[in-house]
Amino acid sequence: MDDKPSRPQIFQPDSTTDAEAKAFVEELLAHGLAVKVTPYRIELPVDEAADAIDMARDDFRSYVAAGEIPFRSTQYVDWVLLADAVELKKRLKAQSGAALDELLSEPLWDEDGTDGSRSDG
Repeated sequence: MDDKPSRPQIFQPDSTTDAEAKAFVEELLAHGLAVKVTPYRIELPVDEAADAIDMARDDFRSYVAAGEIPFRSTQYVDWVLLADAVELKKRLKAQSGAALDELLSEPLWDEDGTDGSRSDG
């Protein structure tokens, strides 16, 4: 396994077979990594959903408050679907990757306004 995940991985029943999940865990163990398997409910309190996708709770709450994720409220708890939280994380990662690609595609420049290329003439 060349690219060992350093963050929690979420396997969903509709996208991963039991055999794939077991093979993933076995490979991590074979490389000396610790593994924790935690079953999640379909719907989680906002803070638990943030923890599940490894996002800061305040950041996740701001996305919920901004309407990025549908939620429902009970007397004491705001609830979100785990699938919606996972989708938000994927969307943010894609947006971040696209922004980075855009930055990397821009030409280099120096403080003097040149593009940083050398002219030997």
